[in-house]
Formats: sequence, structure tokens, C-alpha cells
Amino acid sequence: MNDNAHPALTPIAAQTLTALGWPKMLDEIAKKARTQPGQETVMALAPLCDRHQLDIRRERVAQALDICGRGFDLPPLSPFRPIDDELRLLRRSGILEIEQLRAVGDLARAIANARRWADGLDEESPLAGFLEGLTNERPLVRAIEAAVAPDGTLKDTASVDLVSLRKRRRELEKSVQTQLGTIITGLEGDDLLNDNFTTMRNGRYVV
Repeated sequence: MNDNAHPALTPIAAQTLTALGWPKMLDEIAKKARTQPGQETVMALAPLCDRHQLDIRRERVAQALDICGRGFDLPPLSPFRPIDDELRLLRRSGILEIEQLRAVGDLARAIANARRWADGLDEESPLAGFLEGLTNERPLVRAIEAAVAPDGTLKDTASVDLVSLRKRRRELEKSVQTQLGTIITGLEGDDLLNDNFTTMRNGRYVV
């Protein structure tokens, strides 16, 4: 994987890489990536000329193959997308829409799962060192799940004020329905209504 700690990539001409089949190879590897950021990272890879870095990566790959060969599961990465836009918005206003908050939660869940998986590795293993920067985002996941329902709505438990406001809304709706029922009952003998019930259209009660 490409990261900021790696040295500069080799200045191999794009025409040479194409002749070597590099783009085609990256495309095939990217198809096996389980996330969009993973696919983008694969497609951005370029050859290295630093032998030390090559040895480090070779060790990581060897251990990953060994883990797979011994029947161990790969890190349980749940689906997520890049949240660059959400992070920029947070820096500006500190406010996110529900779908944006869910996107943050998806990434936090993937990080937490990968962190838990990495904790089971040998501390001296190359992969353990590579994944040591992952933090435990489980508290963030729990906080978002406590506030946002699976259908994308805010739960009553999201805040004390929200519980109070929704309770007040239900009370008002019940009061309006009661008053409409009284009006309909009073008009039944005047042949002004075709039906004796109310419906909701575009957020308004209709008799």
C-alpha cells in the first residue's frame, strides 16, 4: 500500500509501465479490493526503487499470505466510502447531516473492526507494525448508533430535547385530529362531506 512514509517512487515513464502491463495488473488487483478507497489506493501504486522498502513490503505480503493459508479470516472491513468532504465540513461548521454522520460511522466501524483484528497478531509481525496506527473507534461507533436509526432517522435517544419535542409533536397531532373529528361530526347532517375521515397531504390535514 502507498503511504507518506515511503520514499519517492521511481521515475519510470508511463509508456514503459504500459508496455510492462502495469496498468492492467493494477486493474486486476483493484477488482479484489473490498472498498472504494482500497481500489483508489491500488490504482495509484507505482514501482519502488528502495530495496529496504521493498523488503518491508515483501515481509508484509508474506505474512498476509501465511495468515490466509492457515485459514484465518481477513480483517472484517464493513463497507465505507471516503469522508474527505465530511471532514472539511466539520472543520468549517462542526455540523453534519444524518447521511454524512452515517458515512463517518461506517468508516469508524471499519477501523474498529480492523483494530480488533490487528490486536490478535503477533506484536513482532510486519503486519502488526503496519496496523499499529489504527485507533479504537468503537466509542464513536456506539455514539452514532445510539443517535441514528438503521433507516437513517434520528432516534429519540439522540438528545433530551429531541425526546421532548417529539412528545410535544405527538400531543399536538392528537389534539388536531380530535378537533377535526369534532368538526366532521358537526357537519355530517349537512351533506357537505363525502367521507367522514381525514387524510394527510403535503404535510396538511385534509377533510
